[in-house]
Amino acid sequence: MNKKETNTERTGAPGWLELFDLSLHTDVEAVSPTGPYIRGTVDGDTSFTPSSDILGPAGERPPRQNLNPGWIELKTLLVHRDTESVSPATPYVHGYFDEAGHFFPDEPFNIIGLELDRPNKTESGQNFLWYPNAEIIEPEMRTRGRYPNGYPLGAIVHYTAGRSLSGDANARNTISWGRQEGYAYFCISNTGNVFQAHPLDRWGSHAGRSSWPGLGEWVSTKLVGIEVCCAGKLTKISNDAYKSWFNEIYQPHLVRHSRSKDNIKAGYYHKYTDEQEKALIDLILWLKRNNPDVFNFDYVLGHDEVAPDRKNDPGASLSMSMPNFRKLVKRLYEGM
Repeated sequence: MNKKETNTERTGAPGWLELFDLSLHTDVEAVSPTGPYIRGTVDGDTSFTPSSDILGPAGERPPRQNLNPGWIELKTLLVHRDTESVSPATPYVHGYFDEAGHFFPDEPFNIIGLELDRPNKTESGQNFLWYPNAEIIEPEMRTRGRYPNGYPLGAIVHYTAGRSLSGDANARNTISWGRQEGYAYFCISNTGNVFQAHPLDRWGSHAGRSSWPGLGEWVSTKLVGIEVCCAGKLTKISNDAYKSWFNEIYQPHLVRHSRSKDNIKAGYYHKYTDEQEKALIDLILWLKRNNPDVFNFDYVLGHDEVAPDRKNDPGASLSMSMPNFRKLVKRLYEGM
């Protein structure tokens, strides 16, 4: 198989390989991955350096008896059938080809011979795309493009305004619902577990119509979303009971009342758990440590700050106002 002439405009460009048709794409293109696909560096038209596992949905495939087994060598995109008397060059992906040459990787997905750098809790300044304390959820949530700096400038703190008392199941449902609706964000369960379903170099919708000084409008394009599983604003129905919009009842120890202050609108709120607040702080601090030259604590904002006419999250679900939260994470970071 002969290589094409190298496209110098795509040399060393971040992007991805679509396994179905072996097409290469760069992050500047106005398209999103479909999947299954692999993220990495695109070098021209026929050279690729993988930097992720296989991502995205498996999709439908023809009956296996109509397919031919073989493999793709990822660095060169050379294609081989199992009937050939050659050994694969790593890294490679084994699977099946249809008569048109479309490729369907083996399940469960596996890249053979690829050693990925995995972040740990002590590493910083490495520009990792996946939070080491998160459970990675696949398929990925939909992203709309690459952050201008290749990393978020800050974050938007949300609450889901949904169910949370079932723990991690509610967080996974929040990811699943958001994927169907075309959103992308981190999610924090009431247990404090963090879930991630898209890489940190790509932005997805989560804040809607919004603005902030220094960021302009539609801040989803610059800030990563963090959804915290929580019912949000509640209605008092008695001294012992508060009701969510979806009619779940909350006892007083789960509720915080607040007057209007800073970003907080007056009212009753379902409180974030202690585990959620700790997880939120840890995530924000890691996002800064991971890329300190880009991530800015001054751009860690509440949804109710960037869209005050529409939104009231996090409000008093968080135990402090957003200005005080920014002060806290700055102080903690300086003391690390």
